[in-house]
Amino acid sequence: MEEFQRLAQGFLYVATGKKFYDEAVKSARSLRMYHPDISIAVYTDQEIDSEDPFSFRLGEPPYEYGFGEKIVALQKSPFVKTVFIDTDTFIVDRVDDLFDLLERVEIAFSHDPSREWMNHNESDIPECFSEPNTGVIAFRKTTKILNLFSVWEKLYKLPENQLCYPHDQPTFRRAVYFSEVHFCILPPEYNARMIYPIMVARKVKIIHARCANLDRLGKIINREIKPRIFTWSISDIPKIILNFIRLRYGRGW
Repeated sequence: MEEFQRLAQGFLYVATGKKFYDEAVKSARSLRMYHPDISIAVYTDQEIDSEDPFSFRLGEPPYEYGFGEKIVALQKSPFVKTVFIDTDTFIVDRVDDLFDLLERVEIAFSHDPSREWMNHNESDIPECFSEPNTGVIAFRKTTKILNLFSVWEKLYKLPENQLCYPHDQPTFRRAVYFSEVHFCILPPEYNARMIYPIMVARKVKIIHARCANLDRLGKIINREIKPRIFTWSISDIPKIILNFIRLRYGRGW
């Protein structure tokens, strides 16, 4: 295990429960193909096997086994610059330019393509301030970022939000909007939510979806590098519905 307290940058997964840990292993292995030497931390309740692609393990009980675990883990990142990646991802190119971006901004994330958790009754937030997707977050560990995460955690844990929002994204939206952090919106190529129809224009870097043959999908989606749209065929709909249900009602993220 590495002496991680001094590391300047690295990747972070959050995976409590064996199902999500196994998923994180697969994602991290795809990440290792493009970043063989970089540090990868995992916040988990599972034991790490010597052949797993992680540099070290974070986390200690009690565990939450839900979306709130992510918010806790981000605050405990050992890196000055962190790229957090959800477990249901597949990396198909280098993404270390995200660390370069963090020289200019404190945090970066993509819009959520469906914006399904936006509460339009929140009149103090303009509707044009779109819901973020928290599946890929690059951030620099500054005082303002730690304050942002602390506010996000408090909002997420409010009883009224637990009842209304079964997700962490609406409270992240609110926390960012009322913060003073310098943020950037990433293009969909860095968080390609393939469970929705999607348009990309450059090389996709991170596929964010639960589906079979993700390595094959990466080759298909990057066969041409030009503006292109991907959607589903009729034969895909049953699998898409099943994956959507798993994503919505399964524990974790």
